[in-house]
Amino acid sequence: MCSRIVAALLVCLVAPVARGQEAFVDDAGRSVAVPPVVGKVFAAGAPPEVLLYTLVPDRLVGRNHAPSPAALEFMAPQFRDPVLISQLPDPDGPAADRELLALRPDLYVDYGDVTADYIESLDNVQRRTGIPGIILDGSLARIPATYRRLGQLLGAADRGEQLAAHVEPLLAQYRGILRQDGQAIRVYLACSPDGLAPCLDGERNAEFAQWLGAVNVAGAVGASRRVTLEQIRDWNPDVIVAPTAEAAARLGSSADWQGSCIGEPRCHLREEVLQEALHE
Repeated sequence: MCSRIVAALLVCLVAPVARGQEAFVDDAGRSVAVPPVVGKVFAAGAPPEVLLYTLVPDRLVGRNHAPSPAALEFMAPQFRDPVLISQLPDPDGPAADRELLALRPDLYVDYGDVTADYIESLDNVQRRTGIPGIILDGSLARIPATYRRLGQLLGAADRGEQLAAHVEPLLAQYRGILRQDGQAIRVYLACSPDGLAPCLDGERNAEFAQWLGAVNVAGAVGASRRVTLEQIRDWNPDVIVAPTAEAAARLGSSADWQGSCIGEPRCHLREEVLQEALHE
């Protein structure tokens, strides 16, 4: 009789732990114990904020970016004034953990580059706070699969499938669209306020150009991280893409740029501004 009572007590103690966790293998190959019901989620940066807002906006807590005026037009009124945090958790120190813990999220989600530094940061935050954290690959081709996987995990499978089905034809429609008749648009992608630090192929900020079929005149990862106006002129891109309107204006109004292009028709370059979209 005594042994049966002890066995019953052990079952009662162990069973809730077994039922209260589900293993999820993220895109870094980490097996993470996630609650079976995820009521609140926290986004570790702007890309996961967009991902989670489109999937489960009512569960997203502690935004770290205030919605831009342009974004507000597309947001339901109840989501236009989110609770803002002053700082994301630091991968190397607990100083900013207090804000995260106060929000009491069930899951911490990172989305974008799956590299050693981001994985280490996630591991550190998870270890310190006890909040399960997952990291998902933010590449364009994986967006539909990510919606489906995350939708299943968060109990929003129907919404995840709906979003995946919406994204798939859009990705197919625009893949290679800038490569016509064997000729591709040649672009310079500016990744700094002064326009002289290029985005390079192999980096997340340059992925959209590759998907559209454009040629990145600055090259791939491993090329120079700083260039000159003379180099940009020599590359003679068809389009210059800047991360913000301010960056485009600064690059276009540079006295050095204007002066160096006088009398040179090849320096008459169109300016395009990459607005907040997939990578904001």
